[in-house]
Amino acid sequence: MPATVTPPAPPTARAVPTALVAAVVFLTAVAPLATDMYVTAFPTVEAEFRTSASAVQLTLTTFFAGMGLGQLVGGPFSDQRGRRLPLLAGTLLVVAASVVCALAPSIGVLTAARLVQGFA
Repeated sequence: MPATVTPPAPPTARAVPTALVAAVVFLTAVAPLATDMYVTAFPTVEAEFRTSASAVQLTLTTFFAGMGLGQLVGGPFSDQRGRRLPLLAGTLLVVAASVVCALAPSIGVLTAARLVQGFA
């Protein structure tokens, strides 16, 4: 009588930890919050820095330019080095740039910090 061979069991799906899902959701929400909530503050920023509306709009443009550049640089870098280290470095850089934005003494510093925010 031939021996019966049992097929291997299919791999079981592992549950994704809730903390990981929350982290991905919060990291995904950073860019929309950095733009949508900021646009409504344009008149306040203009008054605070005593500058023109176009200078304030430039801060949003530089954010998007930084975001595009960050994707061009960060994508291949993370493909090469892995996802964890670039994600942690980018998160720390966004936090640091956000602090600089909050404490910016001039529109020029704010514009530069927004560029770094977008890049990170």
